Amino acid sequence: MQNIKITVATTESAIDDDDSVCVYRDGAPADGENRPEIFTCTSSMIGRYVKVSMVDVDPAQLLCLAELEPMSSMWAVLTKTRAKSRVN
Repeated sequence: MQNIKITVATTESAIDDDDSVCVYRDGAPADGENRPEIFTCTSSMIGRYVKVSMVDVDPAQLLCLAELEPMSSMWAVLTKTRAKSRVN
């Protein structure tokens, strides 16, 4: 995958806004291997919609994803807090 852009937004209509960019990687992976990659947003983001796209590439190139798993550190905090409150 090359020139990957990941955006996150609270509404579907805002997914292409400039302020919705989570992370952008210019070019291909350094080692050129076909392996799982982990992308981390450059800043804290809140959103329901996630878009993964390739930017400035040949239109004949396809973006193929086997699995996409959005993760959040906030979710971990909320889950721990809820579990703690159930125990007390």
